[in-house]
Amino acid sequence: MQVKIYIDVIFFINFVMDLFILSLTSFITKSSTSFLRLLLSSSTGSFLYCIIIYLADFYYYSNIFMCFIIMAVITIICFKTYNVRQFIRNCLFTYLISTVIGGICFYIYYLFRLKYFSFVLLIASSFVFFIIVKLFVGLIDVYIIDRKKYCEIDVGINGRSYSLTAIIDTGAYLKDEISGHTVIIAEEKVFGNLDEYKKTFIPFRSLGNDEGVLPAVYGQWAIINKKIIKPVIIGVYDKKLSDSFNAIISPEAIGGYYENI
Repeated sequence: MQVKIYIDVIFFINFVMDLFILSLTSFITKSSTSFLRLLLSSSTGSFLYCIIIYLADFYYYSNIFMCFIIMAVITIICFKTYNVRQFIRNCLFTYLISTVIGGICFYIYYLFRLKYFSFVLLIASSFVFFIIVKLFVGLIDVYIIDRKKYCEIDVGINGRSYSLTAIIDTGAYLKDEISGHTVIIAEEKVFGNLDEYKKTFIPFRSLGNDEGVLPAVYGQWAIINKKIIKPVIIGVYDKKLSDSFNAIISPEAIGGYYENI
């Protein structure tokens, strides 16, 4: 029996699934992206997958390898990743989410003894997985992450000391392009008048904007968990971050370039 494959249907189904998977990856890993990048990466993934369908006579394992390559490509487009560790993490979560949704889809298919796979089945599987993720991530936030995601920081700038309550954000990988040092983001009101401090400007792709420039000041040191980091750069944010914290720091900054007090 000859099977007809409608390429527009294949493109649409893969576009919707890629959009959902990448959105979930962003939600779980807290990696910043934009709706435009989500659309662009999902469209790219769907287009490349359609090419693989067209070249279906290729060796089976070559097609599997190409699917992994496509996932890596759309992850780069979606999250604009410059950090290797963050790229690997995003790719792993993208692969994992795809695999789990596929597993749920097969489970529903055999549980209800369906005659064929359908787009409705994919949507149902995705919805079930989304509910599971929401519940699971919620439990982690309440019982595990909330206890560890904040830290107290003291920073020294021009002989003055400032105290900050920072959230440890896995999506904060802001770096100074010249020195390569990780930037701690803090509310401007913490420091008062910054006119007397040496300043720089750092490009960023978060904090409520797709792209922009963040003013920053140079500090001599920062004390985190009884460890001192030298030197330090403080990105100054002119709005309120939260009622719970007034600074943002990445796990990379806490784990690197330490010197005992």
